[in-house]
Amino acid sequence: MKCVHTISFSDFMNRNYEKVEQKKKPTRAYSLYINPILFLDPTVCIIGGSIISLALIEKFLIRQGNIDIAMIIQSIISILFPILAIGSLIYVLTHLPLVGWM
Repeated sequence: MKCVHTISFSDFMNRNYEKVEQKKKPTRAYSLYINPILFLDPTVCIIGGSIISLALIEKFLIRQGNIDIAMIIQSIISILFPILAIGSLIYVLTHLPLVGWM
């Protein structure tokens, strides 16, 4: 959408209207870059491996017919997983040098 500016005839003839510049406010942009090599950190690998191993153990126990033990593991996972996920995210964002803030 174009803006219409009214200028006087004398400014038009002197070309003073060309010198008027509109200043824009600077905008700030933030971004977060997480390096993929970050996930090779031993702490992150241990946390991720323990979650995957608990899920595989639970699946194995259900296939073997030990549903009671699998339900206990499932109740533990339902409490433990959100805590580990939030804790891992906080650990990654605060401790590892491979996270780049731009």
